[in-house]
Amino acid sequence: MKHVSAGRPLLPAAIVRGTLTALMVLATVAGGCVSRQTVSRRTLTRTPSTDNTLDRMLNPDHGLLVRTWVVSNDTERIGTALMHYRDGVLLEPDLTRRLRRDGLRLLRVRADRIEDLLGELGMGPSDVTAWHGQVLEWRELYHRSVVGHGATLAVSGRVRSIPSGRLRIMGRCWTILMEDGPYLSLQLVPQLIRPQPPSLYQLLEDPGLRGEVFQGLAIELELKPGYAYVLTGEAPATSWGGPSDSESGHVASPAHGPATGPDAETPDTLGEFLFSSRAEPPLRTLLVFVPQIPDRLLQPYRIEGAASEGQPVAATR
Repeated sequence: MKHVSAGRPLLPAAIVRGTLTALMVLATVAGGCVSRQTVSRRTLTRTPSTDNTLDRMLNPDHGLLVRTWVVSNDTERIGTALMHYRDGVLLEPDLTRRLRRDGLRLLRVRADRIEDLLGELGMGPSDVTAWHGQVLEWRELYHRSVVGHGATLAVSGRVRSIPSGRLRIMGRCWTILMEDGPYLSLQLVPQLIRPQPPSLYQLLEDPGLRGEVFQGLAIELELKPGYAYVLTGEAPATSWGGPSDSESGHVASPAHGPATGPDAETPDTLGEFLFSSRAEPPLRTLLVFVPQIPDRLLQPYRIEGAASEGQPVAATR
């Protein structure tokens, strides 16, 4: 019996083999093209990002900048310049009196007028800038050595002998974000540290505040962006004029009645010793604390019509 196939006629075997061979060649070529297009070697480089948390922790862009100015010790010129650029009342009257009694003066100026202030103080020997950032542990910001047999100073209203050592200004600070804007919290305190041989007791002490700490002269400030804060020394009886003299209770007036006893030179106060040099020529040191608050922290608090960057930020604190 004959079987008849329905549908298309069968292709010859030679044609089928040729077609399969062509398809295999095309598949091989196509596979090679895909491999060359999809396989690539790229060297990835890490791009620093200001939004990276680790970057901000290791390289903070906010914190404390300290400028140390050394200028000619011209009391009248320094006092006139500082009072001219002084911006508002900074401290409580009681603390102002306490600091002045120990020869310390602290005031605030606008940050955009700092260079003008330095120009009026005169060309000085040095202007050194140091970046401290966030200072979470006590750190030395400034010092003066007490050499030889020590020094006799007026401290906290009484005259005492200060042994040889290192009289320094210790500080710590950190940025605080509040509902009315960011500011830099700064704590300062004078300290006397004497060279001592290593002992177990030193290991148990706070390494930043060992020695004698003058707690009566401790200062805590809220440093606002757009301002700089100037700390220096001056004789308590020296009047710079302005409201601070009347507020502190030190108004220059002539002595009443005849003087009794021989004239005697009064000892320097702690502040005078720290910031004034009797060398030739006499010099005066001023510490300028400048808070660095980046725009990314200020931006959420800005409103339309607010001051431009670099100007004091209005706050209700």
